[in-house]
Amino acid sequence: MPTGRSRRGGRRERLERATHLKVTRVSHSWAGLRTFARDASPVVDSTARARILLAGGQGGYGIKTSPALSRACAAVLRGQPLPEDFVRLGLRADELSPDRLRD
Repeated sequence: MPTGRSRRGGRRERLERATHLKVTRVSHSWAGLRTFARDASPVVDSTARARILLAGGQGGYGIKTSPALSRACAAVLRGQPLPEDFVRLGLRADELSPDRLRD
């Protein structure tokens, strides 16, 4: 909707409720791109040679999953295993690797 309104209030109203900031005018907004891997799970990979970290495939759940995915990224960048609480939940590093998507 052009006004930024939805059934739960406009973006401005939601921001003000969540942060207690007073917004006088929204000059520009952008929702971003939603990326999906074909199996609908996040992807994390690092290439030390190219000094690149890939983190994507969060789809429409980026805000909810970003704290956990950032912890996975930190482990991958450091060459460490996934955090212990991830392991206890049954998550394996190979389940985040883009290699799982190769035919």
